[in-house]
Amino acid sequence: MAEAWFIRVEGKEFGPADVETLREWKADGRVLPTNEARPAGVDLWITAAEIPGLFEPPPVQIASEEAPAPSPKRTFAQLVGDSFRIYGRGFFQYLFLTLLVALPSVCAHTLPRCLQRCHGAAQVLDRRCRGASYLWQTAGRDG
Repeated sequence: MAEAWFIRVEGKEFGPADVETLREWKADGRVLPTNEARPAGVDLWITAAEIPGLFEPPPVQIASEEAPAPSPKRTFAQLVGDSFRIYGRGFFQYLFLTLLVALPSVCAHTLPRCLQRCHGAAQVLDRRCRGASYLWQTAGRDG
């Protein structure tokens, strides 16, 4: 028979179980590398990660000798074109939001000045109209 192991999880011992059964428990999530384990007939507890063949490190991939191909260098015009393409998609949304915030502020600053100018122009126009009316009335009496 294969070597039997006991596993301790939260103070409870499970086993004896062979390495194949421990692999099934590991696949179910019942055995973690940090759980305590001991071989049958031994009183020394180790971690489950130390059981040979249960928690093998992932296979090491050997890097190929070929370096990845460098990306082609782009010209300044290509960079600018890519930037406009990327930012152009959301441009009108951000423009609308900017105007939504900025226009009330601009109007609040410029409206009082416009009203003062309009009021001043209305006073001048009023004076001219009164003067024209006076001239009209006096010209009608003299005639």
